[in-house]
Amino acid sequence: MLNEASAADRTSAQGLITLFTSVGQLTSSALIGAVAASMGGGVKGYGTAYMVIGIVAGIMVILTLGLKNRQQELSMIENAQPVSTTH
Repeated sequence: MLNEASAADRTSAQGLITLFTSVGQLTSSALIGAVAASMGGGVKGYGTAYMVIGIVAGIMVILTLGLKNRQQELSMIENAQPVSTTH
């Protein structure tokens, strides 16, 4: 994913990926807790929460089919224009 950003912007891109990952972890744990609690907690609540996690994971797997494969990624890197060091 970082190869999509120019060389000058890769540090910022890495920081944004880290930030979004952290926010996603906090948000998803709160949502799963809310689903479990709204279903009464216990086995039923956590069973429903795991079902929601499974559905979201399935959707994410389907979405990954649209990503570039390794060969496409390598050809993009080879064809990339070098970034000028003077702005």
